Amino acid sequence: MWYYLDVARKEVEGNKSYWLGYIRGFADAEGSVGLTVKEIIISNTVKELLEYCQEGLNELGIYCRLLGPYKHTSIKNAKPIYRLRIQRRTDIRKWAAIIGFKDPLKAAELAELIAQLSGKPRMTTDERITWLDSLGTKTPNKRRIQRKI
Repeated sequence: MWYYLDVARKEVEGNKSYWLGYIRGFADAEGSVGLTVKEIIISNTVKELLEYCQEGLNELGIYCRLLGPYKHTSIKNAKPIYRLRIQRRTDIRKWAAIIGFKDPLKAAELAELIAQLSGKPRMTTDERITWLDSLGTKTPNKRRIQRKI
């Protein structure tokens, strides 16, 4: 795996479209949107991968901090967790404009976060479902959406 990371670094220096695709895919798998703290978090147990993402985000002009290591409280002998945190309002807006999420639920949460940053109230479950339908994406289970609220 590390061989591929080294090869990728050499081949994509300054390639913006590569960073966009790589980070969007990685964030769809490992990321989340914090609506109460107003942040975007990407978590992983491999610090080097997050450093690689941080490097790409910096190239795109998005500031983020690498935090950790954090220990699992419920799992014995688990690897420590590291997190990339995007918390500045301007950087969250840049994330939404440049990268975004493909996952419909994460995309809805990001849209809600952007609305909150603009001073708008939180979306209801029905508003969230309507918004997802307007995107033309497959709507996730309504119960899953309600759990996220």
